[in-house]
Amino acid sequence: MVDACTIAAADVRTDGAPVAGAVRYSGPCRVQEAVLPTAAADQAQQSPAWQSQRKYVSIPVAVTSVRPGDVVTVTSSALDPGAVGHRFRVVASAAKTHLTARRLECEEVAVQPFASDEVTVVTPALFGDAYGNSLPDWGSATRVDVVGSVEPLPGDESPAGRNQSMSRFRVWLPAGTAVSAQSRLEWLGLTLDVDGPPQLHEDSVTPLPVEVTAFRVEG
Repeated sequence: MVDACTIAAADVRTDGAPVAGAVRYSGPCRVQEAVLPTAAADQAQQSPAWQSQRKYVSIPVAVTSVRPGDVVTVTSSALDPGAVGHRFRVVASAAKTHLTARRLECEEVAVQPFASDEVTVVTPALFGDAYGNSLPDWGSATRVDVVGSVEPLPGDESPAGRNQSMSRFRVWLPAGTAVSAQSRLEWLGLTLDVDGPPQLHEDSVTPLPVEVTAFRVEG
């Protein structure tokens, strides 16, 4: 093993502040590419905004304290200086008879550089009416320009009983983007309404994009 790494429990949050997890192991390791099973590979390709990269990290067999969810940080590499600083989340740990090294199945998540669509997130202020309902105030809306990825979804829908067409989109926005079910997205001169709450892909190793579904009605 010509690389070295530190493996620690995932960071936890106390009152909103991250607290470093306990160190499980620090010492020699080996990092190798892993071959994804077909189903997992297909799933990893569903999003153009990021991809999941599997690795195998081997450590001495005597180390038994590593758990799924722990974070591996490469601290040195004799053959690939560019590997230093890479971080992986442990998915599973191998156990078998005649094990010569403990092989950890790990996952690294990386944002792709071709997320290059300019999107404006427009979020209204909310006010309460006489009945206690929250209503949008678009005159006081906030506008935030971000770079994300917009994918038109196949097929148009026609709302029941209406001479209209509805186009749907899947949109990935940078991690931490403030967006809600009341927001609108402006893209290429079009105004899209966010459909439902965003999907927050939380990850303790690498922040992941925020995924939303949006629609536009014409007619």
